Amino acid sequence: MRARWRELAHQLHPALQPIGFRIILVLYGRGPQRAKDLAEYIGSDRSVVSRQLAQLEKFGLIERHVDPNDGRIIHMAITEKTLARLRRMETGADSPRWQQLSTWSTERLQDFAELLADFSRLGDD
Repeated sequence: MRARWRELAHQLHPALQPIGFRIILVLYGRGPQRAKDLAEYIGSDRSVVSRQLAQLEKFGLIERHVDPNDGRIIHMAITEKTLARLRRMETGADSPRWQQLSTWSTERLQDFAELLADFSRLGDD
């Protein structure tokens, strides 16, 4: 699982750490958040989250939004570019596996699909 998180983080940005990717996913799923709320939600120390947010902002993956009702409150949000990239990742269109599969013949893909279906049915008996 950790290897998969590292792989996904790397797809978003080559220097992104898994904890940073986790923060991005929280912002993606829950919308803009205060640093304090992010730290509580992911169960991490505020200083760790603060450092990660600074790095994510430096990479251009997130941006700050001042609360219109209270200028002292800052919400962190993913950028439009990050949102678009996450949506592409969600569909799998950018994944190396998808790119490799796109080079396979129709016959090979059909064989693969049949084998996967057979494999999936193994636990049904």
